[in-house]
Amino acid sequence: MSKKRQRNAFLDEQAEEDSAEESDTEKKQRVAAMKKLKSNRQMSDDDDDDEEEEIDEATATELKNFIADPGDDEEDEIVNDQSASGESDDDDDFDDDDLALVAESKSTRKKRVQIEGEDSDEEDQQAASQHERISTSHTRRDNADRHSAPNDDNDDGGNEEFEDDDDFIVDDENQPLPKSSHRRSQNAPNIAEAQAIFGDDFSFNIDFDELNDGEEDEEEEEDEEDEEQEEPEYDDDGNIIESESTVVKRQVKRKTQRRKQKAEELFEPEELQRGYLTEADINIRQIDKPERFQLRHTPVVEAKEDELEEEAEWIYNGAFLKSTISSQPVDEDTTKNLQVKKKIKNALNYIRNDSFEVPFIAFYRKEHIEPDLKIQDLWKIWQWDEKWMIFKSQKDKLMLMFERMDKYRNYQYEQLGDTNEEALTTKLLTDCDIDKDRLMRAQTLEEIADLREQFHVYYNADLPNMRLREKVLEYHEERDKRKKLIANMEQNDNDDQPLPTIDDEEELDEETLIEQLRVQLNIKAQPLQKTDYYSVCKQAHLEGLVKKFGLKSDKLGENLYENYQKNEIDQYPIGPLATCEEFICKQFPNTQAVLQAAIFMHARQLSLDPLVRYVIRREYTSRCMINAQPTRLGYPCYTMKYILGKPINTFAKDQFLNLHQAVKDGLMTIEYVIDSKNSQHTYADDIKRSYTRDEYSDNVLEWNKIRAMCIDLMLTKFLYPKFQREIEEILLDEAKQYVIKQCSKSLNDLIKVAPFRLSNDENITSISDAGVRVLSIAYSTDLDDVSYAVILSSEGQVMDFIRLPNLMLRDHYSPDNRMKKDKDFEAIQTFIKQRVPDVICIGVESRDALYLCKRLEEMVSQLQHDEEQFQNLPEPIKVLLCDTELAKTYAQSRKGESDFRDYPAKLRQAISQGRRLQDPLLEFSQLFNYDKEILLIKFHPLQDLIDREQLLVSLEQCFIARTNEVGVDLNRCIAFAHTANVLQFVCGLGPRKATHLVKHFKQNNAQLENRTFLVVNYPMGKCVFSNCAGFIKINTDAMKESNSYIEILDSTRIHPEAYDWARKMAVDALDIEESSEMEPSAALEEIFQNSERLKDLDLDAFAVELKNTMYGDQSITLYDIRAELTHRYRDVRVRYEQPSPEDLFHFITKETPETFHLGKLIQCQVFDFARRPPTLEQREGAQPEKDEATGLLKCPLCHTERFHNVKEAWNHFDSTNKCKGIPVGVRVRLDNGCTGFIKLRDLSDSQVTNPLDRVKLNQIIYARIININIKQFSVDLTSKSSDLRDDKERRRPQKDAFYDHTRETDDLAEAEKEKQSQQAAKERSFVKRVIAHPSFMNINYNECERILATKDLGDAIVRPSSKAADHLTITWKLVDGVLHNIDVIEKSKTNQFSLGKRLLIIDPRTQDTEEFEDLDEILARYIKPMANTVADITSHKYYRNLAQPLPSATPSGSATPAQTQQRRQQLYLHQHLVCPHCQMMHKEFLIIF
Repeated sequence: MSKKRQRNAFLDEQAEEDSAEESDTEKKQRVAAMKKLKSNRQMSDDDDDDEEEEIDEATATELKNFIADPGDDEEDEIVNDQSASGESDDDDDFDDDDLALVAESKSTRKKRVQIEGEDSDEEDQQAASQHERISTSHTRRDNADRHSAPNDDNDDGGNEEFEDDDDFIVDDENQPLPKSSHRRSQNAPNIAEAQAIFGDDFSFNIDFDELNDGEEDEEEEEDEEDEEQEEPEYDDDGNIIESESTVVKRQVKRKTQRRKQKAEELFEPEELQRGYLTEADINIRQIDKPERFQLRHTPVVEAKEDELEEEAEWIYNGAFLKSTISSQPVDEDTTKNLQVKKKIKNALNYIRNDSFEVPFIAFYRKEHIEPDLKIQDLWKIWQWDEKWMIFKSQKDKLMLMFERMDKYRNYQYEQLGDTNEEALTTKLLTDCDIDKDRLMRAQTLEEIADLREQFHVYYNADLPNMRLREKVLEYHEERDKRKKLIANMEQNDNDDQPLPTIDDEEELDEETLIEQLRVQLNIKAQPLQKTDYYSVCKQAHLEGLVKKFGLKSDKLGENLYENYQKNEIDQYPIGPLATCEEFICKQFPNTQAVLQAAIFMHARQLSLDPLVRYVIRREYTSRCMINAQPTRLGYPCYTMKYILGKPINTFAKDQFLNLHQAVKDGLMTIEYVIDSKNSQHTYADDIKRSYTRDEYSDNVLEWNKIRAMCIDLMLTKFLYPKFQREIEEILLDEAKQYVIKQCSKSLNDLIKVAPFRLSNDENITSISDAGVRVLSIAYSTDLDDVSYAVILSSEGQVMDFIRLPNLMLRDHYSPDNRMKKDKDFEAIQTFIKQRVPDVICIGVESRDALYLCKRLEEMVSQLQHDEEQFQNLPEPIKVLLCDTELAKTYAQSRKGESDFRDYPAKLRQAISQGRRLQDPLLEFSQLFNYDKEILLIKFHPLQDLIDREQLLVSLEQCFIARTNEVGVDLNRCIAFAHTANVLQFVCGLGPRKATHLVKHFKQNNAQLENRTFLVVNYPMGKCVFSNCAGFIKINTDAMKESNSYIEILDSTRIHPEAYDWARKMAVDALDIEESSEMEPSAALEEIFQNSERLKDLDLDAFAVELKNTMYGDQSITLYDIRAELTHRYRDVRVRYEQPSPEDLFHFITKETPETFHLGKLIQCQVFDFARRPPTLEQREGAQPEKDEATGLLKCPLCHTERFHNVKEAWNHFDSTNKCKGIPVGVRVRLDNGCTGFIKLRDLSDSQVTNPLDRVKLNQIIYARIININIKQFSVDLTSKSSDLRDDKERRRPQKDAFYDHTRETDDLAEAEKEKQSQQAAKERSFVKRVIAHPSFMNINYNECERILATKDLGDAIVRPSSKAADHLTITWKLVDGVLHNIDVIEKSKTNQFSLGKRLLIIDPRTQDTEEFEDLDEILARYIKPMANTVADITSHKYYRNLAQPLPSATPSGSATPAQTQQRRQQLYLHQHLVCPHCQMMHKEFLIIF
């Protein structure tokens, strides 16, 4: 299939000409024209080469954003990878289907091809040549598919018609080389070939390279041998004479590069990436390794036995033995015994040395991992293997650096020993020992980081000289080797071989050599002096003073580790200040400065010691506690608003992530401490005891004081901040990992559901993935939107759909609406009659879904009764309710728009929810695409705080595990595009390999009839085939008409390596003798029909036999084979069940247990009063009561009627319909669509007989939830003032165990005090001003509020401020009841009463200052834009001012979906707000701009 591309007319003509057949005359003319063009350019071959290099460089520069420039090493690697994968060069190029795939993913914008400059004709010719080759190769492939011949070399006539430049590749006899077809015939593998690969004599050593490469590799090897054996010829001038074949090969290579470059010019880099057609994607696709192995940040490399042992030990300690520092839920089977190390090693061996992915190991290597390791543990090992690679890489690099520096230090000591013994002594005392043993024992990245930091602080200045010394040694070693070589050759007197020479110019003296190497390495002779404080101390030579402190850092570390003074402190006999006098210098001019610098230097050195850090880090982690308090901006973490001394191991699940986000948003502050607030003893005191000399002389006490200061500085400045950051990162990572696990669990719960099956469908052997026929209905709560019903075939294809524009009309008050609505239901009924679905599903948007479900159930029941075709159905058609979250996401996604570009969003939603019912795994996998739209689904409330890549990896692992458990039918992926996205999760594949695999079979119009086709007909390598073969299933029942050999075991989970065992089990189960002529395939077919025969097999004895024949332990595999022969590809997913009442409640209200629970404070609207009808005795005994306020008589029962005389009252009592009855409660409506009921006794703390005395219709009130009825979508509420305040906190969320109530009380008292002071300040008198402006008034706030009450929105009054005489206040009206005050600062005032010439307004949030010249400018440029914004908000259709009651469209019953949606989208500009976290009311202003 060709893809039309927009290009200029010249390219179109060239493409049409090249796609047609060329005569000999036309070919000669074209060749002559090309020669003429080349001759006109007057360039030699060398110039051509230079020009080609320039073009390549320009192209590489142009494409550097998405294709890396491969170096020499990368080119060699690419060649090796291509030969290993066995894929031909033709597959590297972009064919028409590749370009079509990219073009399909493009947007509708117009593509442009610019042809400019002097070489435009040549570029046109290159483009035409490219199109010719693409068309020719595509035609050749089609021809090969139609005319498959056993010997391609004899088919001479068929290839002349499609001749191109590749035919000019000739052999030594100037004959065209034979070309092998890279597209195999569909029927290539006959029975003999299949037996040769997976025959009776079992051997899994398939020569994949031979199958893939064919004759092409032989040709390439011959060409390489010819190139190696061919000796260059020279002309008279000494220039190399190239043969014609060499020139032609170079031209072909250049044209191939041009073709790739042209494709890259036609499409944007993002489009190539989206189609997985970049050079990097092609390389990944060709390499015979699992795609996910190649995409991992740290590559998977082979490992030796010793490294596997070490890594298994490291992973066991870090992943399975080490516990988290916070309180995280632990799985029951997480704890592992010591025996699991061997199984971890086995898993690592399969991953690193055999390149097996996790699902393959979990399914086909169970004997070596079970029962200790499950698939989740294998994924953990996979992740920790990457961490090990990083750890080992850093460890090896640091060890190499240690060894290099150790050699250089020995060289330094030798030099100093010969020249300056005093300097040598000082250096030996002050240098830090390079502790290789500690590095060898290091087991964490923190320990390596400690050693690296210590090394760089001590030896960073020596690194340039070390590199210089190494280069000098390399130079001398090289020269010595050459001299030795010359001497050996002179002794051998070999005259045939010329002697290498050593030029005199290369004989450099030491100084000149060092100078040249300095320039080469960019090392300055006198490096710039560092200005950091430690370097300044070092330059002042304070190391001598520091060593007099009495103990080196490593000795202190030993004291701390052993918890006693293992190393005695050397006491210097002179006092500290006296000792400092000899170190006074320019940088430190007095003894006090010298002492402070020495303390800093020693504290820094102590903090760098790895053992000191190890001990203090361990204690810091065990003792660390957190204090937290809110800022003035708010407090989102209500349960942890104030915490004091909360140990870090008490943070559970995602608590710390919530707290950290609040700190990040500036809503809270936290503090890390390790000592209790009331404790008299600190951890610093314990450390000081290890560095204190136990004497009481004045000199010792002074030095002890200095040492204590070093310890305090070491802890407070260096170690505690570092450990605090480490603790915070660990706590944050553990909380994020919990959220990631919850997201994965949520996704796994969604995709573990099996496709919907009919009740009588017992076909759980899923060799055929065909599902049920679904009628899906998607309606909208918006009356202006159209609803749709769509019928999906059993394969998920759209068969037909209908529009239902009036399905959701309200028919209570309009006969016309009722007629329109009935017409839509009649259309649905006709649709059902025509298509006869197996099931009907309705997407739940609101409570209207319950009405639709009931109405459709009645319709189906009526059809079942009246229509004969429905009576003959196996079972009645079911009507199901389903969630719409996935369907809505798909409808709005880029994937959905590209799949159904002409369909409206609501119709796409109906298609998606129907397909989800057919197979949830397939439909969810649709969103795991290039755009990663799976993240649009909300799996966890804190999902957005997680790193995107980490979350995607975890979700991908869920898809991989579930997909390989279920299996994928490749033929179905080829036939139905919406099922192909799941193929990327098959073991060994990925998006690139899966896309190319499907494209290959589509191009050849072929099917996968045998698993060996993946090797024979498709260039798949051994490694990838081994990984994916068992998980790609084939419906062999549908292949009975095929002429190819059909392997019936391909319809099972049995891996091809175990086919012989399965055949033997079938033969043994049927008791077939060896002399029988019955084929094993026939035995297998009979076993599939009578699987009970397998129960009699002694599989344990068979396992022992295999173990004795060097096949190893296969005991579990044999039982899996028997289970698979009994039930082929049995679907192990959970059977579909209808939504529970809890699920429906969530679907309709969108509430969760975290957002809707007992004790929650909510807003609700009164819409009715509940009354109990009066009995006859009550009416007869009723006596009218007089209302003292009005003087009228009233009914003592209903309390609503007013009577002027007794007669009217008795008529009211005698009538059975007039008296409404005794009020018993208030009915309210919630925003989520639920209804609420407040009993009369829960309405107020005081006794209420008439609810109208407390609330009115349509009034918004506050209430707390005391009971939830999920089935009825109703709640019981209380609106008592005591319950709303909840002083005893019985209904609020429980506060943390370390909650600081004292601090909260103090802050509340301080806030109240500040509020009172502000109120008093407002009531202070102000200075009257003399300002001539129409908006200025000498009034206070109360008078201003009274005046603005009658003004329009946006009107403002300028008045004196109570702050000071140089302040003004501008009060402007936002909405009714909401005023906003703006403080204006006056500058350049002539006197106290006049207006300042400069007016300043400071933004209270950003502290930005804006200056104005006069009041008119403020009103026009500052107030007016805000007023316009508010006007736009208040004029919006969803705006409501809650100071006024909301009108109710329905006097009784539940809220309509449109009203519910409208109330959810209201903008609340009101004074009384409810805090969603503490469930308390705060009187604050909320201003929205």
